[in-house]
This record gives sequence, structure tokens and C-alpha cells, in this order.
Amino acid sequence: MNAESFSDDFDRLRRRIFWAMPSGIYLIGSCHDKKINLMTINWVTQVSAEPKILVAGVEKSSLTMELIEKSKKFSLNFIQLQDKAVARTYAKAAVVDFEGMKLSGNKFYFTKLLKVPVLESAVAYFEVSVIGITNFSSHNAVFGEVVGGEIVDESLKENQLEFSSKVLKMNDTKMHYGG
Repeated sequence: MNAESFSDDFDRLRRRIFWAMPSGIYLIGSCHDKKINLMTINWVTQVSAEPKILVAGVEKSSLTMELIEKSKKFSLNFIQLQDKAVARTYAKAAVVDFEGMKLSGNKFYFTKLLKVPVLESAVAYFEVSVIGITNFSSHNAVFGEVVGGEIVDESLKENQLEFSSKVLKMNDTKMHYGG
């Protein structure tokens, strides 16, 4: 059965069910040569415990996908709960200010290991080395090994429950994507 054979009613129902699936909302950071970007993303999950592998669904036509394909690396920024507006800021390509080290007005830095961009206000981040990309019609599934990362806020390093409660999730926003 192909997508064209589904009714409009079923398609609407299916989207609503997809939107109910719990997911985080993150910023994916990418760079290559003198190009750099942060993009809002929510299709991310861990797919292997050993090694630590995650997969991210990245829009094929995005600047982020172009940079990831060229550099084979990215960052995954965990956004603080109170920074909902930040998620909306990066729904489009970032405005880069290299001199001020800002992306769309927010300060960032490059990680030590992979030299990928991380927002200064991120509560935590992963550095991810790409190990494979699978193409689909609208998005690519980007598989990567987590090779670095940090919980930035010292007060959250020892308390997993408190850390989890401080991280923005899709249901904390009025945003919907996918389905």
C-alpha cells in the first residue's frame, strides 16, 4: 500500500498520532569550511548502546544536511526548558556573526574534539561523528557515533531526574513537525 492510497482522514489521524510520540527538541550544529549552522530538530533517537549510536532525521534540502554530508560530523545541543524561543529561532538558517561568535544573535563556541558549534546556553551537548546516511524522500537518516559531550551546568551533573526536567521536549512547545 502506498501513501497515495490513504484517505485524507486517515492521514490527519496518522499525523496526530505521530505528534503524540514523545521526543526531545534539539539544535543540531554543523559546519564545513567557513559555513556554519544551527537548526532545530526533533527526530533524534539512540539506536545502539555499544557503540553509542544515534540517528537524526535531517531534511535533505537543508543547509545543515549539506554541511553534515561534507564534514561527516555534527553537534546535538540540548536546549534548556525556559529557552522555548530558541527552538523557533533556528527553524530557518542561522544568521552568522563570526566576529561576535553569534548565530542568530546567540553566542556559540566550537567544541574541542570535533570543532562543531554549540550554543552557549545549551544545558548539554553531544559531539557526533557520522558513520552512515540513508536517503529517504524528504529526509535523510543520519547515523552517528557519540564521541564527545558534556553536561554544561555543573549543578545538573549528578542528578539525572533534575537534568531531564531542565531539557526542552517537543510537548513543552506548541510546535508540531512531521507526521
